[in-house]
Amino acid sequence: MKSPRALVATAAIVAILAGCDIPTEPPIIEQRWMIEVNETSISVDELLPSAVTVVGSDFEVAVDPVTGQETLGVLCDACGALDGMVAPVPAFEGTFTSTQALPSDVLAAALSGASIEIQIANNLTFDPLYDGGTIVISIADDATGTSRGQIMLDGSQDVLVPGTSEVRTLVLSAGDVSGALRATTTVDAPGGQLAPIDVSDFIEVTATVTSMLLSSVTVNVANRAVSFDEQGLDFEDVSTKITDRIVSGAVILDVTNPFGVAIDGSVEIGATSKGFSIDGGSSSTSTLSYTGDEIRSFMGQPNVTFSGSGTANGTAVTIAPGQRMTVSATLNFTLEIG
Repeated sequence: MKSPRALVATAAIVAILAGCDIPTEPPIIEQRWMIEVNETSISVDELLPSAVTVVGSDFEVAVDPVTGQETLGVLCDACGALDGMVAPVPAFEGTFTSTQALPSDVLAAALSGASIEIQIANNLTFDPLYDGGTIVISIADDATGTSRGQIMLDGSQDVLVPGTSEVRTLVLSAGDVSGALRATTTVDAPGGQLAPIDVSDFIEVTATVTSMLLSSVTVNVANRAVSFDEQGLDFEDVSTKITDRIVSGAVILDVTNPFGVAIDGSVEIGATSKGFSIDGGSSSTSTLSYTGDEIRSFMGQPNVTFSGSGTANGTAVTIAPGQRMTVSATLNFTLEIG
């Protein structure tokens, strides 16, 4: 192997023969560095409407009570002719319904379990359960009519004294709910007892959800503010021998997105902020460009953090407890050496 001195001599001879000048400055070399930044994420909690919360491995949804009532005059056609009299109560059968939508922005839900308190108030002057009457309250998915459970008051064992209420607990079966629940009350009264007839009297049923757990929800996500978990970065020990030579760089965001939502926002590294855009695909990459001065503003500096925030948008997004959007960031920068 030739010695360094021999190599220099040979190069000089070649340069003379070629009629070229011998370079007097060392060459400038560009070297690319890549540093992985801690992974950060956006949890499913940030996409939930205010009425939906995470409870263990389920969502819990708050639903307003729903009340339905019907007058004797509507339930009992034959009672109209007896209004204001004391007379034997005619036999009658009637039905009334009421619906309660899921909270705003919740389009549908997969019900894993629910408990509903049903209060039946008898504002009639007689007991409709007398002599074997029944009152059946059923809860169903309003869109499909699929029953999720029912209770029955049976005159063979129950009484509903005028001016009083009975309370029952109904446990709903698991299944899909497409936006609203429908409560249907069917009254089958044999009649026969002597009582004052007032067609304005009524039966009232109130359904109060005491617990409703969901394994998933389908929601509209429009202009919902979200943020990445803040991460600390260990950039303090990077030497100025490196930072002084940085000419440019980029932060590459590799995103795993189980939600199918798009996010526009900004990433902050130290005091430097850069806008980003994430599409609704299950995985995507976003590249943020930085100048050398911008990278030096945080590289080699103490107490640097990486964070991000933005606005999410998506239509009919189905989400489940425990899901997270993960963002893996890589700092890629170029040094000039020479």
